[in-house]
Amino acid sequence: FVRNLPGNIENDSEIAIVSFHILDSRNFSKKKKKISYSATMALKNDFLLFMEFERTGYKNRFQVEDLISPPDIVQHSFIVQHSLTPLDLEISQSYRYMTKILRIPSRKAYNRVINTEEKCQKLHAPTRKRLIYKLNLDLPKTRQWSLKQESPPRCTTSCIVPPLIAGVVVRDVTYTSRLAKFFFHACVKIDDNEKIMKWFMKRNDLKPYFTEFMNENALSRFVDRMLLESTDLELVKTCLRGLPLRLLTHEQNPGRVRDLLYLAHRRGGRLEREILSCHFADYCFSHYSLMFVGEVLKFLNAPHLCQGFLKRLSELISEIRHEFYRSDSARSMRGKNERRYALLQHLHWTYLSRSHNPSAASESLQLIWNSVPDPFITCSELFTEFQRLEPEENASMYDFYAEAVGDHDDVEPRSLKHLCRCAIRYQLWICMQWLPEGIEKTGLPASLQSYLKLEKQVQ
Repeated sequence: FVRNLPGNIENDSEIAIVSFHILDSRNFSKKKKKISYSATMALKNDFLLFMEFERTGYKNRFQVEDLISPPDIVQHSFIVQHSLTPLDLEISQSYRYMTKILRIPSRKAYNRVINTEEKCQKLHAPTRKRLIYKLNLDLPKTRQWSLKQESPPRCTTSCIVPPLIAGVVVRDVTYTSRLAKFFFHACVKIDDNEKIMKWFMKRNDLKPYFTEFMNENALSRFVDRMLLESTDLELVKTCLRGLPLRLLTHEQNPGRVRDLLYLAHRRGGRLEREILSCHFADYCFSHYSLMFVGEVLKFLNAPHLCQGFLKRLSELISEIRHEFYRSDSARSMRGKNERRYALLQHLHWTYLSRSHNPSAASESLQLIWNSVPDPFITCSELFTEFQRLEPEENASMYDFYAEAVGDHDDVEPRSLKHLCRCAIRYQLWICMQWLPEGIEKTGLPASLQSYLKLEKQVQ
C-alpha cells in the first residue's frame, strides 16, 4: 500500500506533487454516507508523503495542500513516522504483508486512538493549524497511533477496506542527482578538474544523469576546457563513449563538432566506432539545421545507411507526417533494399526540413550523394515510393532533388570516376586516416584532392 511513485517534478521548484485519497473514518455510519476526502501533499528536499486509499462506491471530494515551508515538512513528517531521517522511514511489517482481508480500527477504537490520516485532517483545519503553529500544541502522545508500531490497537474489527497508510520516502534520484549537479559545477568552475572527471566517469550509477544535468552549454565548456587539453588517452576514450555528445548539435556550431571528431581520430584511432554506437553521426546527419554534414564527412567516408539511421529518419518524418505516415513507412520498407530505402527517406526528410535553411539543405543533400556509390533516384522511383503523397508534393520533392544532385531518367550505376572517389575515401577511413589529411598524403593534383574532399565537382 506504500508505493514509491516518482511524482511530477516542477521545473524550478523541486517540489514533487503526489496525489492520495483520504477516507474520513468518522463517516462510517449505518447509512454509509458517501463522503471521502482526497489531498495532494508535497515535501520539499525530496521527502514525499504518500497516502493512498481506494474504496468502491465512495465519491471523492478533493482538497489540495502543498507542504512547502520547513515547518510543514517537519510537522507532517513527524506525524507520519516521527522522523525525518531516511534511515528510519520503514513502515511496519504488519502492514506491508497484509492482504485484502485486513484489520483496521473500528469506530470504538477511534475514541482513544488518533490515526495518522485523522491527525493530518485536524492539522489542516484553519483554527487548529493556527493553534498548533502559534502555541506549539499537538495531540497527546498517548492518543497517537504510529505506523512504526508493529501491533494495531486492541479494539479492531475485520474489514475488506485497506487501512489508512502513509509513508515518507526518499526518491531514488535524490542523492545521485545532487552529486551529478555538484560534479558538473566543479568541472566548469575548477581549472584542475581532470581528477574530478576521472572519479566521475568511474561511477556507473551517475552516468544516467549526464543528459539530465549536463546541458549543451556545460558540455561545450567541458569539451573546450577538458577534452581538447587532456593528455590522458584512456580518460578521453571513456568520455567519448559515455558523454551525451549529441547535445553538441544543439549549439549549431560545426566547428566544435569538427574538433571533437578530430579529437576522436587523434586520440582513439578506431574510436569512431564507439561514437557511432551512440548514434552521434546519425544526430549530425539528421540535424534540422543541416550544418554538420560536411564536418562529419571529414571523419566518415559516407553515412552508414543502417537500421539505426533509418529508424531516426522515420521518427523525424513521423513527427511531421504523424501516424498515417508511420504505418505507411513500415509497409513501404517490406521487400526493399535497406540502403535504398534509407536514401529515399533521407531525401524526404531533407525536403521537409529545407525551410530552416534552403541553401544548406541543398548542399547537404549534394554532399550525401557525392559520398555514396548508390545509383541516383529517378522521378518514377520517387513517385512510386511516395504514392500516398499528393502528386504536386512529389513533383516539388523531385525538383528539389534534381536541383541539388541532377536529373536522371534511369536507375543505372554511377560513373567510374565517382566510384573511384568512394573507394578511395572508404580505404582511407579503413586505414584510420583523417580524410582531409589522408587525401593530401596521396599526392594527387589539387583539383582531384578537392574532388575527393567533396569540395566541388571537377568537370
